[in-house]
Amino acid sequence: MEGSRPDPCSIVGLLVTKPDFRSSFKSGDIIEIEFISAPEVTTIDEINLTISWEGKAHVLDTNVTLTPPGQRTYTLRYTLPEDLKPDARYSVGIGSLWMAQSCTFSINEPKWGLTITTPGIDQYYKSGGHVVVKWEDRKYLIFLMGLFSVKSIRLMLNVAPYEITAFNLYQDLKFQFIKICTFNSINNLVWTSVLARDVPIASGRYIVKLPENLTVHKGYTIGFRVIRDDRNEDYYTCPFSII
Repeated sequence: MEGSRPDPCSIVGLLVTKPDFRSSFKSGDIIEIEFISAPEVTTIDEINLTISWEGKAHVLDTNVTLTPPGQRTYTLRYTLPEDLKPDARYSVGIGSLWMAQSCTFSINEPKWGLTITTPGIDQYYKSGGHVVVKWEDRKYLIFLMGLFSVKSIRLMLNVAPYEITAFNLYQDLKFQFIKICTFNSINNLVWTSVLARDVPIASGRYIVKLPENLTVHKGYTIGFRVIRDDRNEDYYTCPFSII
């Protein structure tokens, strides 16, 4: 259950609020990175664009000083390079040793990928509680977002059947495992043990039981892995806080 909302700046750690799960970019676009900081963080040595499982795709910035100090939210903007491959597993990593990361999002219109839509941005939970996680096929999600126009509804009549199947590339697959990204003694990201295995992707949702020993911190994420076409695809929820 979501907890009451304390002042986010009173909680240790960083929480990335942009990009979020709705984000989709192309090379040359301006990417806006927004995060809620904490008083103990005044500089960031690296800001990275990463592909889950594969590692760094591009270093966006180095030696960033947060000014003015003590501000609740900071926003940084960068131009995406031209040589990025189409992928649905991009995320933003804060710090060379990973103090925080964003959810996964897409760049350059990949023809595959899952989008984790719940939990939303900046949610609060208690250690040992439950988090409802929902996901959708990226192509299907984009399709649904267009249904609000009459033109899109007309186009729907001419769309091939597989285009309107909720999980056309993932229908018979399962998440190999679910883990939560937590923090070590120096506030860098580490992964817990496996929380669940073999969750059918076609179910579209799963209730994750959080470990009982999570410390008060902001920036937790839940990671999901599916193996498709002999490739590991890891996807992350929007970051959240434990209070």
